[in-house]
Amino acid sequence: MKKIYILFILICFTITIKAQNRINIQIPFTAQAPNIDGTEESLWDNAPGDSINLAFTGEAPTVKAYWKALWNQNAMYVLISVEDDDHWPYWVSGGNWFEYDQPELYLDLNEDLLDGFGPGDNKGTGHYQIQPGFSDGGAGVPGFLVEAEDYRPGGQYCYWVDGENYVFEYALDYSTMKNKGGEPLSALYFDDLDSIGFDACVIDQDSGITTARQRAVWQNVGGADGLSQNYSNMDAAGTITFVQSLPSSVNSQNIAPLSVYPNPVSDYMVVNADFNKLIITNILGVEVRTIETTEKRINIEMLPSGVYIMQVYNKRNPVGMTKFYKK
Repeated sequence: MKKIYILFILICFTITIKAQNRINIQIPFTAQAPNIDGTEESLWDNAPGDSINLAFTGEAPTVKAYWKALWNQNAMYVLISVEDDDHWPYWVSGGNWFEYDQPELYLDLNEDLLDGFGPGDNKGTGHYQIQPGFSDGGAGVPGFLVEAEDYRPGGQYCYWVDGENYVFEYALDYSTMKNKGGEPLSALYFDDLDSIGFDACVIDQDSGITTARQRAVWQNVGGADGLSQNYSNMDAAGTITFVQSLPSSVNSQNIAPLSVYPNPVSDYMVVNADFNKLIITNILGVEVRTIETTEKRINIEMLPSGVYIMQVYNKRNPVGMTKFYKK
């Protein structure tokens, strides 16, 4: 029994270290949505990202690739750029569509990112796979991601091919995704998560050279970590965090959190504080509404859908601040 207990402690310790060592990339807010056309426009210069340069265990891809991401109140945007030496999609090879050249994205939208699940074998658990492939004549033609089977989100995508190289762009619609509790999601949910499980994979095949898919991944290399591909288990994937710029005039560390409800809100919001003025700014810190009142029930139905910051004052003294989402 003692040996079993010690083994259990070692397993828990290993899982903790693995969680602590996961690479995290901060994803900034964008006021302007990118054009989903398969080209890397200048807006993407503001997006961080990373190389997709690790070989999945036992495979030998011959591509160079990277991903970038942005977000706003409507969607998460991802770009994958691939430099290939032999572009060989399934519709040219005649093989299975999921075994030939194409990129894949993976998301884990739960607070617990070490649950042993992936999107494919555990549908409806808040894990998602995005993998629209190439089609004959499809370059430059916008396509739609169809929500299906509890692990395919909705949204839009487009790709462009330049010789052997290609770029995929995606707009992933929050409202088409759910966590493992079945809760419909919003930008506020994504923004509130400390970390979102994320990984990117590029499937590579070369005509006359390879007979099985060769995968380059951002983080989860599979067997080397004692785990498996993201489709089955995302525990070894990387993570991303949505970040934003709060108003420069506000030092959020010196202002107490403000209690409001409901949140998200459609029309009226109740503010649990004593105040005589409140200021609402958008996510970029631009003031959109100032209200001088002592009433705790505030009408915000005129605001467009999105994420906002509310700052509350009492006789010019800051009382509190909160972030809320307008449906």
